[in-house]
Amino acid sequence: MLNEKPKNEIACKLTDKYEVKIYEAINSMSISKCSKIEVKEVLKTCLQLSGTQTPAMDDFDFIVDFVIDNYGIFKLKELKTAFEMLAADKLSVEKHIIFNPKLIGEVMSAYKKIAVQVRQKTQINEINETPMQINEEQAIKDEKEWWDKSEQKNWKFINH
Repeated sequence: MLNEKPKNEIACKLTDKYEVKIYEAINSMSISKCSKIEVKEVLKTCLQLSGTQTPAMDDFDFIVDFVIDNYGIFKLKELKTAFEMLAADKLSVEKHIIFNPKLIGEVMSAYKKIAVQVRQKTQINEINETPMQINEEQAIKDEKEWWDKSEQKNWKFINH
């Protein structure tokens, strides 16, 4: 939290509204850590956004398990953002009639390319600073010199 950049500073680098959405989605909870119900609800939204027909209930349960098993590296909001981009015609994938795992795979594949670019734009380059190293002998020598130059030989100033 301490190393977070202010939102407006990051927004300056991101030009598209979907890039900002992707950045916010990247910082959310991953699919593998979400409950099955949460994933199911997001997939219902994705189904609506895809404009495809609803699969049978058993097939939809299979799709939920498929997403949890195979797309756990993505964040839950990334999944929703990817389908929002599909609905806004920002991703190009084959036309599908029924909501299925292949559609999800194609959408997430196309989304991943854009997400990588967003990560590169927003990557915070950490400066590797070497910690200050103190030579013990030099420190003692400096203290001795300070004591010798000090006009007041007051013991309370030793640990200045």
